[in-house]
Amino acid sequence: MGIILTLLILGLSNKWIYGKVPVNIKKLPHLLEDVFSSAGFGSKFTTSSSSKVNSLFVRNSDSGPSAMIILVAYDDIVTETVQKIMQTEKIPLIFSVSTLPYKEVELEPTFIQFEQDEKRWHPESEYNNEFFVLFQNSKFGGVITEGEVHQGIVMLPELFDITQPITIKYLSTKRVFSFK
Repeated sequence: MGIILTLLILGLSNKWIYGKVPVNIKKLPHLLEDVFSSAGFGSKFTTSSSSKVNSLFVRNSDSGPSAMIILVAYDDIVTETVQKIMQTEKIPLIFSVSTLPYKEVELEPTFIQFEQDEKRWHPESEYNNEFFVLFQNSKFGGVITEGEVHQGIVMLPELFDITQPITIKYLSTKRVFSFK
């Protein structure tokens, strides 16, 4: 419920700034069921009260105003379910990316970088299950225009400790995220 409330508050409090709630998290369990059932896995999803959402505001250039909002969510129950279904120890982080009104930006998921202590990683390809779109007929990458939301899951390697802070970078913008 924590992830639902956080996204709802963030979306409602900023709805005149960037247009709409980037993730309708109430539908997240159903969206995940659709994604995994269409891939041949069947499972029921729920979310936990320990859900955590972080945000990163990305600028067009180093000195320009923010143009892209990247929300990153972590959920214990979703992680446990995805790991079981995919038979992996990788950690699914849910990304929701939107832009400010009158802005157009380009998202390249392979530019998302993760750092923790001396460990560094970035997804290289959707074809080796490092990232994928959250629902069918959706996009997670490419041009994002006003009112559009790109949603996807990045499978963070198990060498990262989700209980410790992780720095997430996109282009020249970075922020330290806490998921627990």
